[in-house]
Amino acid sequence: MKDHCAELNCLMDYLPSQYKTLCKLLMNHSITETSKITGKSRGTLYRDLKRISLLVNQRNNSEDQFWAMFFSGVNMKNLATLETLSAKEISALDVYDLMDLHDQVTKLTSHAKELKEKLDDGLNLRFAETVKHSLQKENKDTGAVKFFDGAFQIVVDVPKPT
Repeated sequence: MKDHCAELNCLMDYLPSQYKTLCKLLMNHSITETSKITGKSRGTLYRDLKRISLLVNQRNNSEDQFWAMFFSGVNMKNLATLETLSAKEISALDVYDLMDLHDQVTKLTSHAKELKEKLDDGLNLRFAETVKHSLQKENKDTGAVKFFDGAFQIVVDVPKPT
């Protein structure tokens, strides 16, 4: 991120001074830390970040990738903070924070599902022939197949067609 900090500093020249200050703080501090430093609520900081994001999105050039990296880092800090909170602490959060965290978790869940499907497709490609040959040896079309790939035992259950 250090290489990108210089470029982020250049991009910040396009922002109003209050947003420049916020971006500089967030390069080195979490939302919670920045909230304590500035005296602004986390909800206010999130709203400011959304405004900055809108300003940046109005610029149609390759600089956006650096901002995307910057904002994704901020979001990950939010989710890391969520992991440390109890249900009672979460229930006491500002509704804006709750909405923002819910959106982030929903996006993360969707992304994890996409990654799982991609991984499953890769596993199917890697082991499909081995499974097919194992079933053919046993004159079966379905059932459990066990085999080793290196030190790992692979177990595949081929279900009956529905």
